[in-house]
Amino acid sequence: MFPSMNNLKEYEAWKKKELAAHIQTAPQNLIGKQWLPETDFTHYKKYYDAILGYSLESKKNGDILWGRVQGTESEKKTLLFVKESLEKAGLDEVIYEEFPCYEKQWKPTRCALSIKTGTDMIKLETCMTAFQSGQTCEEGLEAEIIFVGEGSESELAGRDLTGKIVLLSAHCYPNALLHSGRKAFSRLAERGAVGAIIWWQLPGNLPVAGRVGTPMGGDHKGAALPWISIARTEGVLIRSLLDKGIVKGHLTVTGEMEERQSGHVMGWLKGKTDKIILITMHVDGYFYAMHDNGAGVAMGLESARLFAEKTIAEREYTMLFHFSGDHEVPGAGGTRILAKRRDIMNRVIVAYQIEHVFSKQYIDESGVATFTNVQNAQFIFVSGKQKNLTPLFHEAAEIYGTPVVNAVLADPTGDIQGFYPPFAPDSSLLCAGFIEGTPFYHSTADSADFGLLCDEGLARAFRAYHYVFECSQKKDLQFFAYDSAQLPEPHMFTSPYFACLYNEF
Repeated sequence: MFPSMNNLKEYEAWKKKELAAHIQTAPQNLIGKQWLPETDFTHYKKYYDAILGYSLESKKNGDILWGRVQGTESEKKTLLFVKESLEKAGLDEVIYEEFPCYEKQWKPTRCALSIKTGTDMIKLETCMTAFQSGQTCEEGLEAEIIFVGEGSESELAGRDLTGKIVLLSAHCYPNALLHSGRKAFSRLAERGAVGAIIWWQLPGNLPVAGRVGTPMGGDHKGAALPWISIARTEGVLIRSLLDKGIVKGHLTVTGEMEERQSGHVMGWLKGKTDKIILITMHVDGYFYAMHDNGAGVAMGLESARLFAEKTIAEREYTMLFHFSGDHEVPGAGGTRILAKRRDIMNRVIVAYQIEHVFSKQYIDESGVATFTNVQNAQFIFVSGKQKNLTPLFHEAAEIYGTPVVNAVLADPTGDIQGFYPPFAPDSSLLCAGFIEGTPFYHSTADSADFGLLCDEGLARAFRAYHYVFECSQKKDLQFFAYDSAQLPEPHMFTSPYFACLYNEF
């Protein structure tokens, strides 16, 4: 006898009980303990816990879109904590600067969806509208829900969307940053739909801060239609009810576009020369935001602390640790502000980015969904295929057991894009780093509590990054020689290949 999905909590409890009869929970340490460095992680954990605390404070305050969201008090408190931590570590100079957010920021004030079939009314729990949206009135709107698959032209042919709330399945590559729903969303608005439900095809039943527009300036597309996103299990519920008859939805989406202030922190350590090794990372993020990017911020603080213990004679190059706000919209934050400081940038020989530093591999197969004891593979990116940095990153990965993809990205990716057009006047900067994606990007699974992160993995990831930074201090200037003409144009994210792959990404 199957339970009704009308009560999702009862359904999830039933599913857990059923699986328990067939599967024994057996959590294991991350594979490869021989790579775990002898590192005192006490300071790192204090940084990590404090950064996480600012996200939890936002949640406790009742923010619908909670976390260290750009331009909010939680982001500012994080930046001030970074400033204080760098000062305590003894850096030569620490500067905190504020600046206006690059774009207006969406603040959801109401975000709700209930579905009605017969006399049953079910309120969904994973609703989120994290980016700009069309709005309903305060009372919301009620309309029939119809399902259009992934919203391709063939799936919409002959369908009348007028006055309907449309359930749209969004296939993710591998997460809600890159997904099939973008062009499909625009089709719904053009065909008379009054609302859209974005159904993320992602593991679990967790709120996701995904977008229907595009990063780097395309989020305004969401204003064409009131929309809300839901997790996979709740989408399955609606889909199963639609098979049985007419389902109505009550959709409420209201919000404000706000002018906000963000900021960044610069921590300086003098070297024997005024040439600069720049290490940059963004502090803002949605929900717990530890994979993206609180764990990376803690690594930057710990690396700065360790380098501050060295003498100037042990640092060939000056070091600038840059902690940036205002990242998520449009996708490049304080890096674009720093890029305008030509007195600084003209001395930078290489820029390293710490972002998306570690996550555990997730298996979603045959009804069994769980984390493994294996780390997800990292991409190495080295701008313009510069010849010396790639072997250095591979060396660090081998020493500390970091699995890497058998490909190296030639495009800058992440917050470091702020150093390149359209934000900066040229693209001559050499940059590099590790980076990886996970299905749980921008979701409430982005924390150690859920199982995505673990101390062993973060320790190894930190040592791999810090090894690269230490080795860079021992290299001559020729090691960083770089022909910026090798940088691909256009960027991969706006290339014809991606436009084809993601149907006008």
